[in-house]
Amino acid sequence: RVGYNGLASQLVPLSGLGAVDVLDVTPTAQAFGGVQVGSYGQKSFILRNTGQVRTSLTFGALPPTVARGGDCSAVLLANSSCTVVLTYTPVDASALNTSVPVTGAFSSVALGATGYGVYPALAQLNPVSYAFGSVAIGAVATSDVVTLAAAGGLPLSGLTITPPAGYS
Repeated sequence: RVGYNGLASQLVPLSGLGAVDVLDVTPTAQAFGGVQVGSYGQKSFILRNTGQVRTSLTFGALPPTVARGGDCSAVLLANSSCTVVLTYTPVDASALNTSVPVTGAFSSVALGATGYGVYPALAQLNPVSYAFGSVAIGAVATSDVVTLAAAGGLPLSGLTITPPAGYS
């Protein structure tokens, strides 16, 4: 009803369609897997506004080991997209399992991320030393097994073992 200066009001019919933002994200979740402590991993998400109006974006809180980058600004235009890059930098061997909300004016999505920190590979010998005892020159000492194993979160790779002269 519309009235003017105390005059009788009239019923005025209105019609139309409302326009809203419609956010979606691809993929909805990313797995970092094992990331070496002291290093980092990055994963990208494509954020789209398939709605007919631009929208303001609000990103939720991130864990302290995750940072957000990419080319998304505070506004995402209608029928456009931007890239969100999450960078995971583990400080220990704990797990990451997070969901970062992204909210527009009328819709929202979440960026899921999982992963875990791993310590670098360390070589461990067992036993750490071996005493051959007295061995006559030209004689062959008794042999024993020395085990080389990974003692970190990653497998050993790229190893070359070269015994010194006179040993095999």
